[in-house]
Amino acid sequence: MANENPYKNEIELLCFKKNIILQGAPGTGKTYSTASIALGILGDDSVDYGDHESVMQAYKKYCDDGRIGFVTFHQSMDYEDFVEGLKPEIIGDEQKCVNYKIENGIFKRMCRNAEKSMHGFSAQGNFDSAWEQLIDYLSENDFIEVPLISGKKTFRIELNVSGDGLAERTYENNVFKKGEWIQGASKFFNKEQLYNIYRGLPGIPSGGHDNYRKAVVNYMKEHCSLNEYKKAPIEEINNPDAKPYVLIIDEINRGNVSKIFGELITLLEADKRAGEMHPLEVMLPYSKEPFSVPSNLHVIGTMNTTDRSVGSIDYAVRRRFAFVTLKADKSKLEQYYEKYGGPKEKACSLFDKIKSFLEDKKSDMNIDDLMAGHSYFMAEDESQLEMKLEYEIIPLIAEYVKDGIICATDSEFQKAAEAWKNLLNQ
Repeated sequence: MANENPYKNEIELLCFKKNIILQGAPGTGKTYSTASIALGILGDDSVDYGDHESVMQAYKKYCDDGRIGFVTFHQSMDYEDFVEGLKPEIIGDEQKCVNYKIENGIFKRMCRNAEKSMHGFSAQGNFDSAWEQLIDYLSENDFIEVPLISGKKTFRIELNVSGDGLAERTYENNVFKKGEWIQGASKFFNKEQLYNIYRGLPGIPSGGHDNYRKAVVNYMKEHCSLNEYKKAPIEEINNPDAKPYVLIIDEINRGNVSKIFGELITLLEADKRAGEMHPLEVMLPYSKEPFSVPSNLHVIGTMNTTDRSVGSIDYAVRRRFAFVTLKADKSKLEQYYEKYGGPKEKACSLFDKIKSFLEDKKSDMNIDDLMAGHSYFMAEDESQLEMKLEYEIIPLIAEYVKDGIICATDSEFQKAAEAWKNLLNQ
């Protein structure tokens, strides 16, 4: 049936291991396959997996819903981009001030999204709705007067200029000045800072002005129906009906994986996830939040096995991922031409000639790590196939020769390349 997911083995492995890496030579469909595998993990049986357009429509829908996340690793990526880091923002109107806020990276965001469907993590309570109630009130009123917890003083808050946070209304000579920012005298609070206070954490790493933030949170409890925060221990968190989430990391070996994940690499293991046999939790360096990886988050990486210009995956990472090799598959090439038409015979013959050349000239690498993938040979007509040979396949193999991945001289390669071109011109 066209509707069946062709990656059942990979899906079953990912359910067990939680983390897999699809490895292989260029053009073997690694990134292409991640969409179908992700949809299989989410359990969407309504997709026609024989129709790639249908697959991508469903994939986009789940990306928009936050169930699937996608990121590409690169050599300048680090922990601050992937997990969390301090990012500067300009606040105030006339007198500009710089405030450093904690910004969550895609891994932390995906973990938080997954947590919300796990039992015990709904202890976020009704903070979102209480915050919206507070913002709505300030949108219609100039300010709110908030008493400090001590009861000795009150202060006034209003919406900041961008409307996504709170600013203390400043005053001089007992006259309040709306919208003016006085450096050193004004205070700014955003949703994330108040949410940290709600959970018993510092609003910001330094903890400055937390007595004001605590007063705002207390006001929300008294006037915005904010519930008390309660969170179940991570060893008690387990919900078999929790919705699965998927994070796709393309070109995972192009980044320094140990540096990007940091101490969180240990938390990726299946038995160390929240709710599993040996749950672990760490304290994040910037937000000072306790953090664990939920068991309903699945990670799919892709890795080009011929790219020796970037770092390799070390053993600490390898033991936490299952590796699946995607091979150049002639049968998929034949299926493509049977479905769409085109120069099937020439494409298949070219596939065989190039594979034979690489098998004869390969050094210490397996042919499955070298053979140009079947997507390189999929073309609408002979003209497009010739262009793929000239500008994609031949340059790829030329790099193999240059890097010493295959044992061929320049003259041997040039002779083979001319033979491939002649094959298409017959």
